[in-house]
Amino acid sequence: MAKNIFNKTRAIDKPYAVYRNPIGDYHILKTYKMAKNENHQYDRWFVYCNGDYGDMYKNDILEHSFLIKADPEWMDAYQHSYQHIVGRY
Repeated sequence: MAKNIFNKTRAIDKPYAVYRNPIGDYHILKTYKMAKNENHQYDRWFVYCNGDYGDMYKNDILEHSFLIKADPEWMDAYQHSYQHIVGRY
């Protein structure tokens, strides 16, 4: 069975990925599902932004932010999610 490699919470200084928008940088510290299983509008990521920790909807981050940094594994897993986003900015 495949395993979610982003399910372990990371420290702020070692996020899986960082997305930027006018509010600030979203440091992705954990996901709750494998990328291929995130197909619902309410899928969540655990993030750090502007001194606060909490869950955010994946779609809100992807629709209003652009990727500025990511692990190679993140790039492989989420390439379908960021290609159209990066090109918009």
